[in-house]
Amino acid sequence: MPSSLRVLLVAPVSNATALAAAREGGWTGPFIPAQAQGFWVKAIEALGHHVEVVRWSDSLLVPERWSLAWGSVKERSAAVRRIAGKAVAELGPRHPAAARLRSRVAEAARGADVIAFSGGSPLVDSSMVEAAAGGGRRPVVALNGTSPAVFGQAGEKAAAPLWSHIFCNERLHALEWLGLGARAATALPVSGCDPDWHRPLPDARIADVSFVGAATAHRRAYIGEFLDALPPSVTMSLAGPGWAGFTHPRLASVEAVVLGDALRRALCSGLITLSVQEPSMLDGGSLRNFEATACGTALVVDRLRTDWFTEDEVLRAGDPVAAAEAVARLAKDPAAAQELARLGRARCIGEHTYLHRWRRLLAIAMGEEEAEDPRTLLAS
Repeated sequence: MPSSLRVLLVAPVSNATALAAAREGGWTGPFIPAQAQGFWVKAIEALGHHVEVVRWSDSLLVPERWSLAWGSVKERSAAVRRIAGKAVAELGPRHPAAARLRSRVAEAARGADVIAFSGGSPLVDSSMVEAAAGGGRRPVVALNGTSPAVFGQAGEKAAAPLWSHIFCNERLHALEWLGLGARAATALPVSGCDPDWHRPLPDARIADVSFVGAATAHRRAYIGEFLDALPPSVTMSLAGPGWAGFTHPRLASVEAVVLGDALRRALCSGLITLSVQEPSMLDGGSLRNFEATACGTALVVDRLRTDWFTEDEVLRAGDPVAAAEAVARLAKDPAAAQELARLGRARCIGEHTYLHRWRRLLAIAMGEEEAEDPRTLLAS
C-alpha cells in the first residue's frame, strides 16, 4: 500500500444550519463539530493520506433539502416529514440531485486511490458506485453504522454486489449485507473516539447517570422501566432527538437537541453512562459506547462484545432492572465508578480511536490485511 493514499469521502452534513452557525464562529471543518465524519477526515490526514470530501447533501438545492429532509428524524414539522418520506420513497436515486452527485463523484474519483461512501444516502444506487469505481480500477467501500434490513436505503442495498467492501458496526449487519449479495462485508466499527475531543469534563456533571441518543420506541420503554427501578436518590440526564416532553421524578435534565460542544457536555453530564442498544445491534457497536468511555464515564451497557471491552472495563446489565441496580451500586461508590471509567477510557483510547479504525480500514480496502469473518457471530 502506498505511504500516502488519495481518499475520496462521500458523506452528508448531519445539520446544515448547525454547520452554517459554526462557520460564522470561525469553524473551518467540512462537517459540524462532533460529527463522526469530521473525525474520519482528521484521522485519515493524521495517517499521512490526502482526503477530499464530497458532501452528498451539497448536491441538493435548498427546496430539495427540505423535501428530502436528509437526516430524516430531525426536529421538523409533521407536514415536512410526510413530504420527506414521499420524496425518498418515490424518487430516491431518480431525484434530480442524484445526477448532480453522480457527476461530482465521477469527476472527483478520477484522482482517488480509494472511495468511501458514508451509508444512509437515498441518492446512492448502483450507477453511483459504478461511476466511483471507474470500471473497477479503484476500490469503492461503504461505511454503514446501522442494519441494512432495518434502516438501509433501497439504492444502496441494490448496489450490494458492486461495493468492494462494506464495513459495519456489527457482525449481524455484515451478515445481512452478505445476504444481499455483497462481495465482502466485515464488522470493523466505523464508530470510535477522538481522544482530543472525547475527554473528561468534570464541570459538565449534573446527574449520577446520563443517556445520550435518540428516543426510539425500544429505548423509551427500556429507560422508563430503568427510571422506575432507580432509587429516589439517583438522578439521570437525557439528551437526544425525541426526548422532549419525557418526564420522570428521577430526571435532572432533558435536552432534545445536542450538537457540537453541547453534545460533549451531554456525554460528560453523568458519572455513569447508560447505553441501550437497538434490537438489531447484538455486538454493541453503538457510537455512544466508545464516546462515553473516552469521555471518562463509567459505562453500564446491555450488550457489548467482550473482545472490545472486558468485564473490568465496563459493566454489562442485560435488562432495565439489572441496569438500575448496577447504576445504583456505582452511584453509591464513586471510587468504584471512577476506577471503572479509568479502565474503560484506557481501553478506548488504546484500541478504539478513529486513527485505529482508519489504519485498518484502508489496509483492508487496499488488500493489505484480512478482514474479520462476520460468521464468528454464529459461533458466539
